[in-house]
Amino acid sequence: MKNSLIIDAFRFKDTDFTRNRKLPFWKTTVLILRSWKTSIHSKLTKFFYDLNLLDVMPTASAFCQARKKNKT
Repeated sequence: MKNSLIIDAFRFKDTDFTRNRKLPFWKTTVLILRSWKTSIHSKLTKFFYDLNLLDVMPTASAFCQARKKNKT
């Protein structure tokens, strides 16, 4: 599958981004690529508000941990 090849190329370990989480690979990558002029919490709130997913918004700490798993 094409998506699996992309994820495999940009994760550090084979076990990263394998479970269904609030911050899957694509959300983490989009958040990393967006400009950062505000706090992490503010950016997460705006991103999940735009997706209408505020009820499953992760913490800033969870985002930082997911970001460490991504090679981007």
